[in-house]
Amino acid sequence: MTMAISEQDNEMVRNLIRKNIISLINDKQQEVENPKKIFLTQFNEKEDEDGVTEIKQLNTGKTGVLKEGLEFKLQRNILAKYRFDEDKVTKALSTKRQEFENRINICQEKHANLLVKQEKNQQLIKQYSQFINEKEAIRKRAIAKYQTELKLRLQKMLEYDILMKQLEEVKQKHDIYTKKVENNKKYKNFLSKVIEMLPENYLEAGESKYTSLMMRHQTLYDTNLDLFKNLISNSDKLKVLRNQLERLVIDHNSNKMTFNSKLGELMQLKEEIELSNSRAEESLLKDGDKKRERVLEMSRVMWGIDNLAEKSFDKRRYANKPLESMNVFEKLECIKSYISKTQDIYKMVKNLEQAKTPV
Repeated sequence: MTMAISEQDNEMVRNLIRKNIISLINDKQQEVENPKKIFLTQFNEKEDEDGVTEIKQLNTGKTGVLKEGLEFKLQRNILAKYRFDEDKVTKALSTKRQEFENRINICQEKHANLLVKQEKNQQLIKQYSQFINEKEAIRKRAIAKYQTELKLRLQKMLEYDILMKQLEEVKQKHDIYTKKVENNKKYKNFLSKVIEMLPENYLEAGESKYTSLMMRHQTLYDTNLDLFKNLISNSDKLKVLRNQLERLVIDHNSNKMTFNSKLGELMQLKEEIELSNSRAEESLLKDGDKKRERVLEMSRVMWGIDNLAEKSFDKRRYANKPLESMNVFEKLECIKSYISKTQDIYKMVKNLEQAKTPV
C-alpha cells in the first residue's frame, strides 16, 4: 500500500518538475529571441534564503550581445530551481509518508478493537438470543393486539358516528311531528265539538270516538266519490243514449217511408201475380189430364232407371260416389257401361263356344 502511494507521489512530482522546466525554457527562449534585457550573474550576484540568485538587468539594445553567457546562466538557474523543488517535494513526501503510516497503524488498532467488540457482541447475541426471540414474539403479539383494538375502536367510532347521525335524524323527525301535533290540535278540538253535536248511537262503539268518526267520514267521502263518478258516467251514457235515440227515430222514419213505398210496389206486384195465377189455373184445368199421363210415364221411366242403376252399379269404379248422390245422366252412364260389359262378355262366351264345337 505504501509503495503504490510513493510511486504515485514520485510520478506526480516528476510531472510537476517537467512542466516547470518546460515553462522556464519557453520563457527564456522567448527572451532570447526578443532580447531587450540581459541578466548577468558576474556582477553583484546575490542569493536569497531560498537559494534563488538575483540577477541584474542590462540593456543591450538590438545587437543581441552575450547570448552564450546568457544560455549558460539560464541552465544553471534552471538546475538550481530544479534541485530546490526536488528537495521541497521530497520533504513533503517524507512527511506525508509518515502521516500515512501513522494513520495505517491507528486504523489497524481500531480494526483489532472492532474485531474484539464484534466477538463480544456475537457472544452476547448467542447468550440473549432466546430472550430476544421471546421479547420479539411478545412485541409482535402486542402489535397484533394493538392493531385489533385499533380496528375495533375505529369500528366503534364509525358506529358511534352513524348512531349520532341517526339520533339527529330522529330528533328532527320528532320536532317535525311535534309541530304537526301542535298544528293538528285545532282539528281535534273541532272533532270533539262535532262529536258532542252528534246523537249517541250515530257512531260505532270502539276504542275512541275520533277514529270512528274519521272512519265514518272516510266511508261517506268514498261513497260520495263513487256516487259522483257514477253520476258523471251515467250522465255521459244518457247523452250517448239520447243521441242514439235521435238517430234511431230518424232512421225509423226514413225506413218507414222506404218500406211504405216498397209495400205499394209489392201490392201492385201481388195483384199482377194473382191475375197471372188465375189465368194459369184456368189453363191447368184444361191441360190437367194430359200432364197427369206424362207425369206417370216419367215416374215409371225414372223408376226403371233407378232399378237398372242399382243392378248395374259398380262399387269398385264408383267407390268415392254413392248411388243416391248421382243424377239421371250419371245413372244412365252407369247403365250404359254395364250393358257394354255384358255385351263384351256375351261375345267372348259365344266365341269360346264356337271354338269348342268341331268343324
